[in-house]
Amino acid sequence: EPYSVAITLLEYNRRARAAQGCNECSIIGTDINSESLEKAKMASYEAGKMEMVDEFIKKRYFQLQAERWRLRPFVRQMVEFRAEDLFTGRGVSGADVIMARNLLIYFDKKRQLALMKKLAACLNIGGYLILGKSETLPAGMRTVLRPVALKERVYQKVMNL
Repeated sequence: EPYSVAITLLEYNRRARAAQGCNECSIIGTDINSESLEKAKMASYEAGKMEMVDEFIKKRYFQLQAERWRLRPFVRQMVEFRAEDLFTGRGVSGADVIMARNLLIYFDKKRQLALMKKLAACLNIGGYLILGKSETLPAGMRTVLRPVALKERVYQKVMNL
């Protein structure tokens, strides 16, 4: 997902003809599993997994190498990967957007609330939290995060804890 966000930002800037591009963007992907992080850093995908990707996007942002599609360096450089335990790690403070899609489903209600408190603490006031479509915001967070697009599970931070 971090690379998808990078491509989306690049496309938005290209279409808007933005002069600065994504120079001020910082995209950080975290995972507790170091093997998953190493695989993500490779940014190399089997041809079959790329069949649904628009041809323009493939040609602009990927290179075909030995029957695999490899993300071009200028996109890979936009993303930093960090090994982090979401419960004990330092988090990413000052975030404008946090995508935690399909994460809550793995935890019980108590840990969901603890995780949401930590993520909300990392968000700037006015920042957005994006959950997976099958997830709901814990009741204890409804004064801190208000729904912006409930169907898409997008919430905006309106106050600190």
